[in-house]
Amino acid sequence: MVGMVGQRVRKLMSDEDYIRTMSVVNNEGCWIWRGSRLPCGYGLTSRKRLASKRAHCAAFAVFVGPLVKGLTIDHECHNASTDCAGGDTCRHRACVNPEHLAQKSIRANAAASRNWSGNRTHCPIGHELSGKNRMVRRPTVAQSIKTECRACHYERVADRRARRLADGLCDRCDERRVNGTTCERHRILGAERARQLRSINAG
Repeated sequence: MVGMVGQRVRKLMSDEDYIRTMSVVNNEGCWIWRGSRLPCGYGLTSRKRLASKRAHCAAFAVFVGPLVKGLTIDHECHNASTDCAGGDTCRHRACVNPEHLAQKSIRANAAASRNWSGNRTHCPIGHELSGKNRMVRRPTVAQSIKTECRACHYERVADRRARRLADGLCDRCDERRVNGTTCERHRILGAERARQLRSINAG
């Protein structure tokens, strides 16, 4: 009953008061979102009239200004922190303090973080991250820009392929192989790809 009364009261609040009520201030000055969160740590709001379902983006739109398409909201509190490991366990992702938020391009957002892999010059093994050995993955909705070592990537792929073959599995997936190194599905896909290439070359 108390929960239902609280929900009704929040519906009557202004967007500013709603965001303040749904957060609690910690010792870093962050307004930590108390509502639902995504697995990656960002807060979620159910108030439909807000500019975004992500709480920190909604807070920026309410207190600072409109969200610009193609830009992201960066947590400056995380950039200033020296002990936060970042990633899905980052405590700053739940912050909705407008003074801790800044609107930036995706690349500028990633580069501002000390945890960004793009700031590294060598991989953990010691390979230099430059030239063709520097593999940059494009960002998605759920993942930031990542820089990886191509040599290590190839080694992981080769190890995974060897383990699958040793277990009698297809070298491309976890299905049982039926012909050579592939399963029936990848055998058919390979044959179709070969047919398409022959047709292109013949044309």
